[in-house]
Amino acid sequence: MKRIVFSLLVITGFLTTTSLHAQLQITELHRVVPNGAKQGSELELTVGGAFNDDLTRMVFNHPGITAEQKVNPAGEFDPAPVPVNGTFLVKIAPEVPAGTYEVRIVGRYGVSNSRPFQVSTGEEVRDNNANRSVATAQEVAVGSVVSGTTEASNIDYYKVHLTAGQRIVAECWASRLESRANISLVMLDASGGQIGVNHDHHGYDPLLDFTAPAEGDFIIGVYDFVYAGGGDHSYRLNISSAAVIDYIVPSAGKAGSNGSYTIVGRNLPGGKSLEGVTLNGAQLQSIQSNIAIPADTGVHGVGVQKMVTARVERAAAMAAGVPVVMNVSDLPVVIESGDNNSAATATKIQVPVNVSGQFYPARDVDWYEFEAAQGTVLWIDVVSHQLGLPTDPAIMVQRVTVNDAGEETVSVVASVDDPGDRNGRIGQDYDDSTDDPSYKFTSPGDGKYRVRVLDNFGVSRSDPRMQYELRIRPEMPGIRLTAELRQVKTANANEIKIFSPVLRKSDALLVNVRVERLEGFAGEVTVKAEGVPAGVTCKPAVIGANQTIASLIFESTADVKPWEGVIKISGSIELDGQVVTVPAKYGAVSWGTANKTQVPAYYRSLNEFNLSVIDADDGAAFVTVGDGNVLETSRGGSLDVPVKITRGTGIEGDLKFVATNVPNEIKPADVTIKAAENEQTLAFKLTNANAKPGLYTFYLKADGKVKRAPNPAVVTRAEARVAHIAKLQEAANADVDAKTKARDAAGEDAKAAAEEALKAAQDKKKRTDDAKAAADKALADAQKAQAPKDINIAVVTTPIQINVVNSPFTVQEVSGAVKAGEKVMLKVVIERKYGFVDPVDLTIKLPGGVAGVTTAKLQIAKDASEGMLEVTAAANATVGDHAIELNGAGKFNNVPVTAQSTLKLNVAAAAAAQ
Repeated sequence: MKRIVFSLLVITGFLTTTSLHAQLQITELHRVVPNGAKQGSELELTVGGAFNDDLTRMVFNHPGITAEQKVNPAGEFDPAPVPVNGTFLVKIAPEVPAGTYEVRIVGRYGVSNSRPFQVSTGEEVRDNNANRSVATAQEVAVGSVVSGTTEASNIDYYKVHLTAGQRIVAECWASRLESRANISLVMLDASGGQIGVNHDHHGYDPLLDFTAPAEGDFIIGVYDFVYAGGGDHSYRLNISSAAVIDYIVPSAGKAGSNGSYTIVGRNLPGGKSLEGVTLNGAQLQSIQSNIAIPADTGVHGVGVQKMVTARVERAAAMAAGVPVVMNVSDLPVVIESGDNNSAATATKIQVPVNVSGQFYPARDVDWYEFEAAQGTVLWIDVVSHQLGLPTDPAIMVQRVTVNDAGEETVSVVASVDDPGDRNGRIGQDYDDSTDDPSYKFTSPGDGKYRVRVLDNFGVSRSDPRMQYELRIRPEMPGIRLTAELRQVKTANANEIKIFSPVLRKSDALLVNVRVERLEGFAGEVTVKAEGVPAGVTCKPAVIGANQTIASLIFESTADVKPWEGVIKISGSIELDGQVVTVPAKYGAVSWGTANKTQVPAYYRSLNEFNLSVIDADDGAAFVTVGDGNVLETSRGGSLDVPVKITRGTGIEGDLKFVATNVPNEIKPADVTIKAAENEQTLAFKLTNANAKPGLYTFYLKADGKVKRAPNPAVVTRAEARVAHIAKLQEAANADVDAKTKARDAAGEDAKAAAEEALKAAQDKKKRTDDAKAAADKALADAQKAQAPKDINIAVVTTPIQINVVNSPFTVQEVSGAVKAGEKVMLKVVIERKYGFVDPVDLTIKLPGGVAGVTTAKLQIAKDASEGMLEVTAAANATVGDHAIELNGAGKFNNVPVTAQSTLKLNVAAAAAAQ
């Protein structure tokens, strides 16, 4: 199932942020103020975060949104214009569609993480910070979008004037824009009496649907649910009488179709009330509209997640777009019937199918019935939680058999709630698991089958937005890939950091790629990165059949040039003899934490992987393992591989490297590089009998410390400013001296002018002295702030690839002939590899239908490569050409190892008796 974004053409009118100094600096973007603006507007934006040194640019992911850094003009003590760090002048073109975009900032430490930025159609208003009581409520008009920030223990109040019967929707965007605020909305009358409240509507974001009982002023209160506040607790309050879309039926459409859909919401132009359908007490409306879905949406690519855009063509009265997320299916889409609440009234469906249904009203249970022949393999999936809904679906599959008398017998084939890995994933980093059930169904016999679908949370909830899709279709093996863009953990495993991928000179950057195998796929996945710049390399990695993670290591040279751009990561698999390439999605940290056991970290999915290469400084250390070629040995073997280190600025002390992302059966011993060393040896000893053959990609990691000045350029600039103002001060002093002498020498008629000139010189000297004092203080502050500090870092090596084969020897194929009742001596040759010298025992295994052939015991001696195998054919041996399994067995460092070959033996009939 793929997600597709449409625009329906309708009229629209925690804790405070801490910077975690446990990594080399990267540009962190925490907030953009304001975090939204109107189409066609120009405004000034300020940013906040960590390591925002020397910001130069603000970048949006839409070409119609542009930004320039604000610059103050040259002044008395500034010979050139001075950029204002953290402030940008932004222009939004009128044609930029309303919606949410991504914004990043660029500075000394590379491109930052992204934050959402909303483009709206409403009139923009800023919180005036004087609206902390009902009496001082800030007046706003319907059609406004207010950008504000919650303050601890306070409520922001806004006054809106409504006419009798006017229906408005007040909706807050906070968590959807990555704010830390958990906003609540309250509606008050003019006297402060509460007439409405909402906490959670879109996730943690609230919505109030209100119709004025009479003309007058009404108050909307905005506050954090636990009365928290601060710079990262931003919100955007949209007060509108424009259309709001709540859901669409069906929730999915077939690629290439142009079907009719029921659009449900509020204030819909031409909308008709849906009888009996309300949401939080508000009457919902509906309209009908066709939606044309593109035929080529990528829905056939295995595991592909592709966002495409289409528009719903509606009447001319519909003018502006409201974005709606829909699914696109490659299956026929049908809508559940309303009378399928029992097995007896189950909706009959033809598979394959995608059924669009609702867990509505409360206690809703839906039944479906289909036919299947014996041995038919189908996957039965419910997609609901994956739509971002707070649902927990469950299914039960029944078999219905009918005897000769027409009597039905029902038996339960399976009951499925959560996927098998769900409980293990909850609470883990990058938990993208789901509560949606998935079941591989194999029909035990011809006949009728039923599927019951329900929501475990639906007993007391009556919310028509709780939709689901029941998909029943043939097996389609594939994969999903997630590239995790995160800082390598240091010794504090509970610390999670905001992160954006940055490479320094002589540096290595780790990106772990996790595979989710779908519907029976069990093969290898080759992962690669495309789009890397000159001076940067990234070798492909292989996720073995028995593995779930591979590590891509991006390496930079010592002379790499600054660069920024988009990297594409993909995985290739083989299906039915064809190579299929699947693009990765990207997981990123939204908000970090110093201790995830106390305060959780938050994550998000991204469509792009933005890499930046900087030359401000070098990496902590550059560590190579081997020569970059694939290592190879067998089970039982051993390898010694050189590990070499080039230390970056400020890294000292011993570094203990530990193999990471590799099974324990393959894992080499830890290796420590002493402070005075630049090389050590990594020792592989594959003496665990449980080691599985395969290609493994992993890396070594060491925790250490770097002592560095955060930004020496700050001190350099401060010193230059002190020197510049010192010259101005010297000139100002000289000017005062000269003007004093001129005044003293002036006659009576020139005395007043000389006094005035001296006064001007003295004023300038004072300004210069004050500027010099301020510059001296700024320099002292800079020297203190930029003093070298210890920074906890993690060092990763270049990638290690080792191919572990099953056996350290091979047995060559043997051919021979023998007559029944006789024996023959045949030479058996083995090829030894990887230092294997131990004896090898040879035996045979006869294929079915062959009898009467035996061999004498043969052991090829230690370090020998051949031996003679005595083959005996009994008088009653099966005559003919036989392919007999020839097995070799030995021990390599006490690990049992085997190899197979073939003995091609012709058994001839015994000579006739004379």
